[in-house]
Amino acid sequence: MVIGFWNVNRNMGLGELLVEFVIEYGIDILLLAEADEPPLKSKSIRPSASILTARFLVNTAQRDDAERFRQVKSNNDLVKVFTHYPEDYLDEKNHLMLGSRMTAFRVDVPGFPLFNLFGIHFHSKFNWTDISQAMECVSLAEDICRVESEVGARCENSTVIGDFNMNPFEPGMIAANGLHAVPDLETAKRTNTRLVDGRTYKSFYNPMWNYLGDNSKDMGEYFYRPSGPVSLEWHLLDQVLIRPVFTEWYSNESVRIVTKINGINLKMDNNRPNKDDFSDHFPLVLKINY
Repeated sequence: MVIGFWNVNRNMGLGELLVEFVIEYGIDILLLAEADEPPLKSKSIRPSASILTARFLVNTAQRDDAERFRQVKSNNDLVKVFTHYPEDYLDEKNHLMLGSRMTAFRVDVPGFPLFNLFGIHFHSKFNWTDISQAMECVSLAEDICRVESEVGARCENSTVIGDFNMNPFEPGMIAANGLHAVPDLETAKRTNTRLVDGRTYKSFYNPMWNYLGDNSKDMGEYFYRPSGPVSLEWHLLDQVLIRPVFTEWYSNESVRIVTKINGINLKMDNNRPNKDDFSDHFPLVLKINY
């Protein structure tokens, strides 16, 4: 199974490229952030339909070499979810969560392990401080546990994919009472929980750490250079988190930052995302081998 994510930065012209994306990478479930029309005069008013998603759905229906996708019904479309699977394969679980930045589904595909899929588009640093983000991650972790611990339907297999608007090393991502996302697979499998001050916290494995530094072909999926003296340059805001119990079907090639689709380069000459033609984020792909 292949899951794709892309923050498309409200580029309404990517409909056909999204079709090429799902075909080339064999995507079964596609999650999109910022797939709404640009805001109208009032930021609180948005068009009810998206030209981008409409074009994507029409184009997949018209292509002989593409599965026909549909948008999955949800009461929270901050992250829009599309799939070619039948409707009853994805069971929405948003009612179990208190926050509004994630969407949750129990994915039950015949012949495949049952798992929870969370799509996230977290608060931006333009509006929230690092401290505020870290504090809210405590609530995010609690919401994830609520879905996993659903009465009569407990399921620990979980993956979270999307735009966290934080780097892997920030407090909200690594704190035990936050998302508790550890950087190496061996540690994640060996110690899938951590006891801190009498409380036990479950952990995630965060494979995005592998993209930090020169040993990676792609050093990030978002580039930002502020005017001040401190600049990280490359950021890994879009990430994949996997529960250690679910890494049984994970390999080092399972997560990929996509920089080309059907031969089209999503980078500019300086290797940064081409935000004018495509998006200021690169897409992500997660392959679950079963």
